[in-house]
Amino acid sequence: MIHLLSIALCALGFLALGATQKRHQHTVFARPLTPREVRRGRAAGVALLALALGGDGATLGTGLGTIAWTGHLSLGAAMVVAVLHWRAAR
Repeated sequence: MIHLLSIALCALGFLALGATQKRHQHTVFARPLTPREVRRGRAAGVALLALALGGDGATLGTGLGTIAWTGHLSLGAAMVVAVLHWRAAR
């Protein structure tokens, strides 16, 4: 169960980071974001990724948790890239 939660946190974190990029703002929000919204989105993305690392480390131990986290990061990033690409193509 921790793996699904961590993958979801990583995906949400990368979505927050990706949505704040200029080229994806119109695709996701249909408008450009203010600098304040960009800062908040990036901070939220980093916080979600850190929360996933903390959860993995707390439940699986430091060594295995870090290894699992890198796999969760990869899967979460791949999902976000696929969704952003699909939304941009529409």
